[in-house]
Amino acid sequence: MAHTGMFVPAEEALIRMSDAVFTRIGSDDDMESNASTFFVEMREMAHALNSFTTHSLIIVDELGRGTSAIDGLSITAAICKVLAETAAFVAMLTHFNQLVSYLGSMPNVAIMSLRVEEHSEGLSHSYQINPGDCVIKEYGLKLAKQQGINESVLNAAYQASTMIKRVQGNDSRLISVRRVLEKRKVIRQTAERIRDLLEGSKLSHDELERMLMGMRDDLQVQLNDLV
Repeated sequence: MAHTGMFVPAEEALIRMSDAVFTRIGSDDDMESNASTFFVEMREMAHALNSFTTHSLIIVDELGRGTSAIDGLSITAAICKVLAETAAFVAMLTHFNQLVSYLGSMPNVAIMSLRVEEHSEGLSHSYQINPGDCVIKEYGLKLAKQQGINESVLNAAYQASTMIKRVQGNDSRLISVRRVLEKRKVIRQTAERIRDLLEGSKLSHDELERMLMGMRDDLQVQLNDLV
């Protein structure tokens, strides 16, 4: 806005210069080229990822909503991680709340949300940006109720939500157990290699130390890959 000479509604503002602006906004299909919403999203993000610099401004709205939830979340998380590791300025809007825990620990990522208040008559939006994630639980279902979705449909939606969360929780526990077993296997294999090395090695003390340090580093890399 400031770069184009428009009014900036602030008492003061620190505005960085940008060499280019890349956007992914909207959810329209491209009928002329027979491209779905997700197709268009990926085409535009591919252009941005291949073209941006550390001085670029990147604005992305609701990436990944044009395909399945898992695929959309996965590609969005991967793209966010790549962008977060650069010096480009990125504004990413999303309803994938799983991204908060995935990206929240990165030092250059700021999690913010639009302020929403819950009252007995429903939800109210102030359109103020606050630090942190949205604190309203089951926001979408409550907003659907406020817009007039009938009670029977809402009850079915809450039941489906409970079932999906239960399935996701079971999947998470299975994945956690599987990773523990994989880590144990890697550690056991490394221990066997160390034992064989110590039993039959004719290396000098310094050579043996260097080899053990290398095995330690390899083990750390393998364990990190299993996080």
